[in-house]
Amino acid sequence: MSRALLSYLLPFVPVVVYAIWVYVARNRAAARGAPAVAWRDGPWSWLIAVALLAGAIAVLAFALVDGDAPGGRYVPPSYQNGQVVPGHVE
Repeated sequence: MSRALLSYLLPFVPVVVYAIWVYVARNRAAARGAPAVAWRDGPWSWLIAVALLAGAIAVLAFALVDGDAPGGRYVPPSYQNGQVVPGHVE
């Protein structure tokens, strides 16, 4: 579960942090009577770059940490005794 969480959600963290910042900045600006911060005026190139970097780091980390030893034999999923046996490496 943590692998899926990090692989799919980690790249969106910068955008979520930016959305929270825009929300807080708009509320502060409204309280002071200043012009509101516009969503489209954000640092989108930086957010996209950080999101891509976070995704690449997550994929690289799991490629280096997770997995089976090289040279193993892959056994595909099979149906035995009424149960599906997942694929594995022997």
